[in-house]
Amino acid sequence: MTDEPDKRPLSAQADPRRNPPQGAPANGVRGIERAAREGAAKAGGKPKALSAIELLETHRRGDILDELDAAIAEVVEKVAEYAGKGSVTLKLDFALGNGGVIELRPKVERKRPAKPIGIGVLFHQGEGRIARNDLRQTDLEEFTD
Repeated sequence: MTDEPDKRPLSAQADPRRNPPQGAPANGVRGIERAAREGAAKAGGKPKALSAIELLETHRRGDILDELDAAIAEVVEKVAEYAGKGSVTLKLDFALGNGGVIELRPKVERKRPAKPIGIGVLFHQGEGRIARNDLRQTDLEEFTD
């Protein structure tokens, strides 16, 4: 075992799909789903409602969690780089689908600070014209011999 910090994304470090905790089903999402069904059978056939974490872990094999991790890392990196503000929003849209099923459409939205653009200095030359050099100042080349 090394003393180096784990550089993997947080989802890969503590994600039960990849590293199940002690006593958890060893086969990831399928194990979680099977455990939920078994729990429902023990509870008299009524399925157990998914917690928010279970919902995100089992929806499309947890892909939304991976996307959320990547978005957080990206926004934090840009906030540190540009000293700005950013945010990550997880939006869960639900709709009634065919046959009465509930459809879930998750979306991860990012707001990253933009790279600041440097200021340019220009000089007005009259009649709407601009130039990089101020014509009122003479070049130093005229004074050097």
